[in-house]
This record gives sequence, C-alpha cells and structure tokens, in this order.
Amino acid sequence: MPKSINTSKNTTTPKIASLAKFKAGDAVVCPSVGNGIYKLYADKEYGCLAFTTNGETYRYRDDGKVSRDDLLPEIFHNTIPTFIPAASQTTFDIGNVVLCPSLSSQPFVLTADPYGNRNVLALEFDGSYFYYDDKGFFVSANDSETGDFQPSLYHNTPSNQLAIDTLYGNTPTIPSSQCKVIDATEADDNEVVLISPCMLSDAACDVFGAAEVMYDIGQLLNLIYREDISSNQVKSMARLVHDTTDRWHSILNHRLDTLNKPLEQTGFGKVEG
Repeated sequence: MPKSINTSKNTTTPKIASLAKFKAGDAVVCPSVGNGIYKLYADKEYGCLAFTTNGETYRYRDDGKVSRDDLLPEIFHNTIPTFIPAASQTTFDIGNVVLCPSLSSQPFVLTADPYGNRNVLALEFDGSYFYYDDKGFFVSANDSETGDFQPSLYHNTPSNQLAIDTLYGNTPTIPSSQCKVIDATEADDNEVVLISPCMLSDAACDVFGAAEVMYDIGQLLNLIYREDISSNQVKSMARLVHDTTDRWHSILNHRLDTLNKPLEQTGFGKVEG
C-alpha cells in the first residue's frame, strides 16, 4: 500500500557550548585516530599540543582542533568510561537517520550516491556530499574504501546522542515550540517521508486546480455533444482548452519532479511514464 507522508517543521537549533581547553598531560580520546586513550605533551617545535601513537605524531591547538578553521575539535577529555566503539555500531542503509558529530550536531538522512557512480552511502551538508560505507566509515570521493580507524556515523538513538553531546560539548536546549508531527501512517508502513506542510499544501492545490480544469472540460464536451454552442464557439473554446491543458501539463510535471525527489529514495521509486 502507498506509504503515508508525515509533515514536520524543524524549529530546534542545538546550542554549542564553549569548547574545553587542553593542556600538556591531559588524557584524551581521538576517534579519528583510534580507540585508545592518549596523553598530550607540549610540542615546543610547533608550539602546540601533541601525542604520538604507532609511530605517528598528531598535533592540536589547545581547543582540540587541528586548525582554527575547523568546525569541531578532534580530541576530547577522557571524562566518560568509553567512546562509542565501532563494534557496537550496526550497519547503515539508505534512509537511516544518523549522527555525524564531525560535521554537525543535527541528524542527517542517508541516501544513495546521488551521482550513481559508487556503491556507497551519502549525506548532504552545506551544499556538499560526504560518502560512507555501510559500517559508517568515511570514504573519500577518490577512494573505493575507507582509510579511517573509527566510524564517523552513529545511529540517531538517545544513548548515542547523549554520548556525543558529552564529548562535543553540546548543550541540549528545550525548543521554544515543539515540532508538530502529523502521523498518517498505517500499521504495516515501514517507510516514512518527512516533508514540509508547505510542500504538501502546494501539491494539494495543484491537484485541486487540475480537478477543476478537468471538470470544466467535461462541461464543455457536454455542451458540444448536445449542440448547445455554435461551431465558432466550439473553435474558440477549443483554443482556450488547448492553452489551459498545456499550462496545467507543465504545472503538474513540475510538481511530479518535486515529489519524485523523496520518492526515489523509497522502495517505491519515482513515478514516471
């Protein structure tokens, strides 16, 4: 049966607390390097903090970032028993809602490669696509497999959100107005598409307009059948009907393209002739 459509409007913007400071001697975790706990030391040559593991040295600012331009830090104080281990993560698939703390505190929805070139998962952030394998490990655009030691994606569960909030210093805030979700799903639905009420309203208005036009054309055909209008009137009305149907053909095709974008990510796929 057709999947129902939920509507929602995101009104919550998580607040990022001020980032923690680091100093020589601090025990830290660094998910992008490995699962270990590392001790920072002062790298006097480069004027920064660093730790060394497996023969490699990794250097950081006192705010945990590699560069001042980085959005989020890469090292964290070892203040919780364990980081989210890779082994505890299940696999990922198209349509999963995930957390990617290296990009943003907002959740993302995974899609297939939008260009269809590789068998990887993708998410969009700030106008760019980022790619991952089915274990949640980052895969660069030029590689066929990951080179990371720790996953970048985590399922959007309360426990994962809490752990990430703790590590990244996110302070949850109570939204000023709760997001209203209208659930029109059925018991056997296993997919849900979230769209804005504005988009749903536009689609409904287009359907209503097209139905009105079809009704008017039916009335005209009835007049012609009963010979209630002259041949000249028929020609004039035929020109008007042609212009109207041509316009509505364009409107409905545009609306179909808009609705097909989320549909092609579902099990139904996009609607086409």
